[in-house]
Parts: sequence; C-alpha cells; structure tokens
Amino acid sequence: MSSILEPTEVAISEAVGIVNTLDITTATSIFEPTKIAISEAVEIVSTSDITSATSVLEPAKIAISEAVGIVNTLDITAATSILEPAQVAFSQAVGTSDITAASAFEPAQAAIEAILFVSSEAVGILDIAAAIGVQKKEATEIVHGLMKKYKDEKRGIEIIAVEDAFQMRTAPHTAEFLRRHFAPKREINLSASLLETLSIIAFEQPVTKVEIEAIRGVNADHGTNRLLEFGLIEEVGRANSPGKPILFGTTPEFLKHYGLTSLGELRSLFNS
Repeated sequence: MSSILEPTEVAISEAVGIVNTLDITTATSIFEPTKIAISEAVEIVSTSDITSATSVLEPAKIAISEAVGIVNTLDITAATSILEPAQVAFSQAVGTSDITAASAFEPAQAAIEAILFVSSEAVGILDIAAAIGVQKKEATEIVHGLMKKYKDEKRGIEIIAVEDAFQMRTAPHTAEFLRRHFAPKREINLSASLLETLSIIAFEQPVTKVEIEAIRGVNADHGTNRLLEFGLIEEVGRANSPGKPILFGTTPEFLKHYGLTSLGELRSLFNS
C-alpha cells in the first residue's frame, strides 16, 4: 500500500512546485501517472475495508483530476489551491494507523478461515475475536471482508452468519458437482437369496431376524448384513419380546432403487 502512496505524495509535491514556476508540460506529465496511482491506491484500500484511509484518498483523487483540467487551461492559481490540500491529504493517508492495521488484516483473515474450516459447528463471534486477539467489532469486520472475498471470487465454499456466529459450508453453485462426486459408485446386484430376504422384510416389516429365518428356513445373518451395507434396509427399533431383538425395515433408498413412491405402492402391485 505505502509503495503506491508515498511516491504519489512526492509527485504531488513536485507538481505543486512545477505549477508555481509555470512549467505546464512537466506538471501534466506528473499529474497523469499520479491520477493512476491514486486510483490504484483507492482500489487497494477499498478491498481491505480501510474506511478512514479511503475517505482521504477519494477526495484527493478528485482533486488531482480537477487540477489536471485547470493546468490544461493555464489557471495556475486555482490549480495550486487544489494541489496543496491534496498533498496534505496524501500525507495523512500514508501515516494513518488504518494503513498499518491493513498489514495485519490478511493474517487475521487466514486465522479465521482456519478456525471455521476445522469447526463442524458455527463459531461465535466472541470466540473468534478472542482467538485472534481483537475486539468483537473488528472481528466482525474481518469476517465480513472474508465473506465478501469468497462471494466476489465465486469460491467453492462460503461463510454464512448463524445469528451471532459464523460457519463455513460449500457454496450452493457446487451442489451438482458434489452430488456427482458422492453418488454411489457400485451397482447393487442382489442374489436370489438376498432378494428373498429383502422381499420378506419389505412385506413383513418391522420384522426380526428370527422371524425372517422362520419364513426362509435358513440363517439370515449374511442376508441382513449385506442389505444393511447396500442401504436397502435399516434398524427401525426393538421388538417387545425376550432379548429385545432388532426390528428391520426398508429405507428410502429401497423405494428409490425400485422406483417406488411408498410402501403402499409396493403392496398395491401385488394386490392388483
């Protein structure tokens, strides 16, 4: 930041001297790059949300533009009256404590980013402030700056406010890519014995393993375990009988796999 402001301050000082000696051509050659430098400085400061510095730089930017126009019309007195306040404004901008604070802005953002990344729940702003060693207001400003940065750059993650806390999550525009990535990779191929076990559970649910074995006449351990792995059945409770055996039922994945909207639709297929 200072690498732009300080040379610009020098340029303004030179321009003031040149205007006073009526060397218009040289003054204009300094004004133009100085205008560019101010624009760059305003942009850099604005992206870091350094409010007080921006309030100084914006008027200085306008002042230089006016001075260029006045110099081109040879109104030297008016140009000098604009340039000298602009020179003072830049001295203030170079020395402002807000510019110094900007050097700590990025590390603070990085620290907050790390905290939110490793936290599975929303983190309170007071906890964030305590972790990075700043007041609540400053911590809030830094988080909001980070939120804006993610949004402007269309990142794959975003930070959201949850009351007086903040949480990191995937951005909505990445949902389709995540769905493709995490979609089940293996096909569900069921043997005849697994289909038989699944059919019993689908029609008799909730049902215990003992009841399945009574219908099939064979041990149901392998069948129920495989169906659990495929996500087609799940434990839905415990039977009110000795030993409190597990009750099994089908899952929404079961309905999706077979193109059904409800278990009632399944039964209607066999009753029709």
